[in-house]
Amino acid sequence: MPGRGPSLLVFLLASIASLRAAAEEPAVLFNERRAFETIKVIASDDFAGRKSGLRGGRSIEEYVARQFEASGLEPCGDNATYFHSFPMLATEERGASMELLDSPYGRVPFLYGDDFTLVTNSGSGDVTSEVIVVGHGLSDTSRAWNDYGTADVRGRIVFIVRGTPKNGFDWDQEGSRDSTLHEAVRRGAAAVLYVQEARPVNGGAVHEGSYFPTVPVAYVGHRVADLLFIDSGLDREAYEAEIASAPHPFATGKRLRIKTDVRQIRDGSARNVVGRLVGSDPALRVEVILVGGHMDHIGTDGRGLVFNGANDNGSGTAVVLELARAIASRPQTPRRTLIFTAFAAEEQGLLGSEALAARPPFDLGGSVAMLNFDMAGHGSGITAIGGGEQYPEVMRAFVATLDSTEAESVLVRRAWGGEGSDHAPFRRAGIPTFNIWSEGDHHFYHRLDDDPAWIDTTALGHTGRTVERWIRFLADWPTPLRAEHSAGRAMLRSSVQVDFDGGPPAPLPDCVIGRVEWLEADEFARDGFLDDVARLAERDSIAIVDALSGIEGPAWDGKRSVIFGVEGGAVGRGALLRDLHVRLVRGLDPAATRDRLPVFAKEGVAFVIEPDTSWVAALPKGAKAYVRAAANRLPADVGAFPRGRFFFIVSLDGPMPAGELTRWIAGVGWDRVHLDLVPWIRAGGDGEIPAFLEELRAPGRFEHRHLDALLGGNLEKM
Repeated sequence: MPGRGPSLLVFLLASIASLRAAAEEPAVLFNERRAFETIKVIASDDFAGRKSGLRGGRSIEEYVARQFEASGLEPCGDNATYFHSFPMLATEERGASMELLDSPYGRVPFLYGDDFTLVTNSGSGDVTSEVIVVGHGLSDTSRAWNDYGTADVRGRIVFIVRGTPKNGFDWDQEGSRDSTLHEAVRRGAAAVLYVQEARPVNGGAVHEGSYFPTVPVAYVGHRVADLLFIDSGLDREAYEAEIASAPHPFATGKRLRIKTDVRQIRDGSARNVVGRLVGSDPALRVEVILVGGHMDHIGTDGRGLVFNGANDNGSGTAVVLELARAIASRPQTPRRTLIFTAFAAEEQGLLGSEALAARPPFDLGGSVAMLNFDMAGHGSGITAIGGGEQYPEVMRAFVATLDSTEAESVLVRRAWGGEGSDHAPFRRAGIPTFNIWSEGDHHFYHRLDDDPAWIDTTALGHTGRTVERWIRFLADWPTPLRAEHSAGRAMLRSSVQVDFDGGPPAPLPDCVIGRVEWLEADEFARDGFLDDVARLAERDSIAIVDALSGIEGPAWDGKRSVIFGVEGGAVGRGALLRDLHVRLVRGLDPAATRDRLPVFAKEGVAFVIEPDTSWVAALPKGAKAYVRAAANRLPADVGAFPRGRFFFIVSLDGPMPAGELTRWIAGVGWDRVHLDLVPWIRAGGDGEIPAFLEELRAPGRFEHRHLDALLGGNLEKM
């Protein structure tokens, strides 16, 4: 083969030179002092709280773009710039006041910023009216729930307790600020007040579709709420507990005046800032790693007080900027392409990351990871990396490169599945996401004292240095990370699966985070049984949990959960069930064992049952049952099993028509079904499942939030 010898020699010489250069490079170049100096600049009053859509937001966008350019990143935004623009609702808070007019103590003025705050994008108005309390502010006749009852709230001030009822339905979307505000305004409310915590939430926003220019919207703290509840015959805490199970609207008989001055900015817009470091490997540079964090904060209030947001998220912004500088300045460019991003308008509802995920100025199709930094300036000096389940082989290899001291200060976790930070739109787009944060307490959240003076440079530096190494390790992984059906694979790996059969502890993927340990009833009487249970509980890799809702928690500490169940038969002492944390029972005949069912129910044991409708009458009051059904034999009479008491575990051991499963779940309700994929995994179906999950997510079937629930989220209710 002519020419092969010289080409091979050139390759070997280049490889040796590359290895020598890598060996001579310092392990990390991240400098926490530089990062801290950045925080002091961007979390100063000069940036006016960095609120997107206003002057401070424009200032931070320009600053980040200059830093990306100085670091040598190439622009990859709109029209070959560093900016990715998007329209948004922008409002400026200019003042507010609130006063209770007729309390038993007379007129009570409330302190702006301490007793109450304005919701971002509140309307402007001057309203004096009676306050009507309407529970969680929900109304849906199909779910037999109406927090308003017969209350007439036209022209009144509606008071809503943030939260959702516990009546067997998923209310997360309906219980959002956007939805509850819409319902109140639809019914004629003149103003809306929310209570959620002892202090009023500061910086909570409503989206453009829920902006009502003449309707004031505010958060209040417990002091305001307690004064409104006086002489109602109701205690606030007791009321909050009551409305979890039954609506209870009532008129307070008290008038309140709220006055707000909020200016809408005409043609509001903001800009994400994006810069690219093209990978060095011709084959792997098509794979992209996104590294980002939000640069905005909540701006100033109507008194002119500046919320500087040093930790939230000046620290995350500084880490992204310093990582870009450190990695781009190395002689050895990473093999994969890195895109560094500073998101705008996170505080107004993830607007920047939503816009980038939906309308990117570059191709997102090759994205293999998204790393999100949100608050890295406080903590204990331990860095947490959430998302290790996405590339377990790579993560294990990375951790193996750490010495014992380093390994103790790095916590590898499952990715946070919440929707409250900028990773969420990319997770919904099927991109594996990693949440990066400094472990420990993060003080002064959305408070005036979130200033550079309180930044912990030790925590900042440890996070930056650790993640610089992780990014380089991931970016230089020698084999492709992207595969066919990557979105489905990401869904599978982030799912929460439980081995309900308690099969042999063969190697299972990381998504199988728990198993049921089934005990024969006569085992309870065996000598040494309690000792065996104690030994199991002492294993470092195992955590014994009391309910299916507790399965996921131990996974955050790298443990697999075990929940005990008893297999049929009689148990002599009900207390033994409690002492051994037995929480499930199966194999019972509802007719033959009816007299024993209350024993299990009294001890909080749930029943795993066949789809037998005779259980509807037999199930003791207050007990729960999990109807386990094979996907190829789905029961038709699901309407016989009432909500709140019966959940469904659908076990798949192989592919089935996605449309058929979709229609069945629609009849049951997606919020009371768990898809059990362990039988399919045990049958070697790991390669088939991702494609099937993508089918379930096809248009007209399930949204990402539905699949999140079906693939483990619903276990929280079980």
